[in-house]
Amino acid sequence: MRPFVVALAVLALAAPALADDPPAAGTDGKPADPIVALLAQLKDDQPPEVRLEAVKQAKVLEDPRLVPALGKLLRAPEEDVRVGAMAALGARGTPETKKKAATALIERLKPLDATLEKDLTRKPEMIALCKALHDLAQPSSIDPLLDGIEFREDLEVVEARAMAVANVADVKAVDGMIDLMGRRHRDGTGIRAVLSKALYYATGAKLGNDADAWRSWWKDAKVHFDFEAAAEQREKAREAKEAKEAAKDAAKEKRKPKKKDGETTPGDGGTK
Repeated sequence: MRPFVVALAVLALAAPALADDPPAAGTDGKPADPIVALLAQLKDDQPPEVRLEAVKQAKVLEDPRLVPALGKLLRAPEEDVRVGAMAALGARGTPETKKKAATALIERLKPLDATLEKDLTRKPEMIALCKALHDLAQPSSIDPLLDGIEFREDLEVVEARAMAVANVADVKAVDGMIDLMGRRHRDGTGIRAVLSKALYYATGAKLGNDADAWRSWWKDAKVHFDFEAAAEQREKAREAKEAKEAAKDAAKEKRKPKKKDGETTPGDGGTK
């Protein structure tokens, strides 16, 4: 073989695989398992940027092997990695993975509560955790979420916890919020108003901040209450809200003045 041909062959072997190439085959000749590669990128010994990118990929993949790895990242040193892991766990889609993801998130509630009392900068993380539990909507999260409301003063955190409870299709969720509203009767904290909002979110009923009125109505209503229909209504409301916000953003972008050829904006280092 001529030297030129040999050089081309070496270069071809050294070139990285193209994005459109099929996955590399394993030792048995079958395509390599992409989850195995992703799990390696989620490990503690990887740089933060690698783990963060892997968490983003994991969010759109459904595989039970991802749950333990994402659960470990709830204790990662980097906040963006922890929050990303919460979002990825909240995106689980099967009954099995939802249950296990909720368990991992619930285990972080009390430690994060204790930290939040001393460090208010962790508030977005707590809200992200509650959002993930909201999306999973597991009955196991009802009591832990409600227990944390009892001693909370930050209404934004209270609302995140209450809304997560309200999204659980279970009689116990509504019972728990009504009972808590009764215990906070006219305490001036604003928690009863937040619970009223959450109860409306859960049931579609508007009965204000009166725990007795809610208790009387729910006693009869819960016998035949259609949780599935209520969940569908919440989903439609969420989609409508997102569509409205998207249209608003699009209109705002459309109103921006267009640059003329050669024109620059202040601070971009150019001149008109």
